[in-house]
Amino acid sequence: MLLPAGCGVDADGEQSRLCRVIIAGLEGSDSIEVLRVRAVAREARGRRGPGEGVEIDYRVRPDVGNAWGPARTLTCLFDPSRPSEKAVDRIVAVETPSGPLSPSRLYMLKRFWLDTQ
Repeated sequence: MLLPAGCGVDADGEQSRLCRVIIAGLEGSDSIEVLRVRAVAREARGRRGPGEGVEIDYRVRPDVGNAWGPARTLTCLFDPSRPSEKAVDRIVAVETPSGPLSPSRLYMLKRFWLDTQ
């Protein structure tokens, strides 16, 4: 279950929602606590061109009754040159605590996780 943090956010609502769905898919856990969401605008690692999106600080509880794990950050960047398209079609990069997703892994995430949500 995703629990929103009680903080003001200027980030795009659809981008934030999509990024939270990505966290759930990558972490494989229902116990995710969102600590902070903020808007970002920068180049994606390993990709030329601007990106805009959201950065989410969160933590995961592996099992009910266990303590929360350490804070982690996930960044989702979107192509700003196609504002009329859905966010899922504009996502260009996902940067995880372990590093950026490869183009093939990003494709798989979009095709088999995000398209089914």
